Amino acid sequence: MKKLLFAINVGWYYDLHWRHRVNSAMTTGYSPHICTSKPTEIKENIHSLSLKRSSLGIVDNIKTLYQTITIFNKVKPDLIHSVTIKPNIMFGLLAWYSKVPILLTVPGVGSMFSQTKWSSKLVAKLILCLYRLVGRNKRSRFVFENSTDMQLFIENNICTTFNAFTVPGSGVDVDEYRAECIEVTPQSLKLLFAARLLEGKGLRELVQAVDSLKSKGLDVELNVAGIIDDDSNEAISIKQLEDWHRQGKVNWIGQVNNAMCDVISANDVVVLPTRYGEGLPRILIEANACQRPVISTNIAGCKDFVIDGETGLLIPPFDQAALENAILKLSDRQYSRKLGIRGREHVLSKYTVKHVIASYKKIYDDLQV
Repeated sequence: MKKLLFAINVGWYYDLHWRHRVNSAMTTGYSPHICTSKPTEIKENIHSLSLKRSSLGIVDNIKTLYQTITIFNKVKPDLIHSVTIKPNIMFGLLAWYSKVPILLTVPGVGSMFSQTKWSSKLVAKLILCLYRLVGRNKRSRFVFENSTDMQLFIENNICTTFNAFTVPGSGVDVDEYRAECIEVTPQSLKLLFAARLLEGKGLRELVQAVDSLKSKGLDVELNVAGIIDDDSNEAISIKQLEDWHRQGKVNWIGQVNNAMCDVISANDVVVLPTRYGEGLPRILIEANACQRPVISTNIAGCKDFVIDGETGLLIPPFDQAALENAILKLSDRQYSRKLGIRGREHVLSKYTVKHVIASYKKIYDDLQV
């Protein structure tokens, strides 16, 4: 059987977003091997990689590249599917050199291309140059979760309209993610923030907005769930979260692994005021699938999914007044209920797991391995 080497940056991300796809019809006809850092389980087909996502250190990255080559030579894949920057570049260069077909998923461009420091801009230029080398492989296919990111890569001569595709995010199992409509009886407005706990995701701004609305008399509470991402330079510390919790500004739930539908269903609105380079945030799809409206920013990825005024509300990033106003609008339960119902219809139309798997399967078939 042909071998598919699936390379992703970290184990928890694989578990959350990709495990169900690797074990689905998407990989029919292949024997899948998984290469990731910090894998949550050890099996014969899972290969552990020492990869520090935020490290620019030469020694760290040479070590990772050496392990990448070792795993590549051990598996001898017929097809590579890589996800996120470092796996894309390292396995992409190997695929280019060895003429192995590769599918590179770009789930958002992260914070690298939105920062203003000259050093970050220099790193971004280096990444683009390396991506151009990867794109020289005629058997490469680039996959994006929104059209803005795809256009950025095309304009930078990394890929073309021939080998660039978009997929509808990670999709959700709509049988698993289902909930009753929002209660319209008067009660405290419950907001949920559920994402990686990074400064760029907008949690700090949301805490300030909720604090301001409370001082103006709105009965509102903010529940926070997510992963403490210590590997990121933008991580919000556990101490900060505990301080907010102690001050009554947030209810810190912690990391949620298998009960996200229950957590979403216990809230009225999901808020993601991100300024981060998103692909297509899964939490927005999950929220709409559970008939909960969303508030997010009109940046790439978020604006590709949210239908403003129909499935949720879009606001400019860094705009606390707009954020407060959006929360006030959705404190109208009848309005929230209407947007939530429309949101599930939106997910059912093209954002289910079945839609995503079919999209990837079509791209795999296009490579004709």
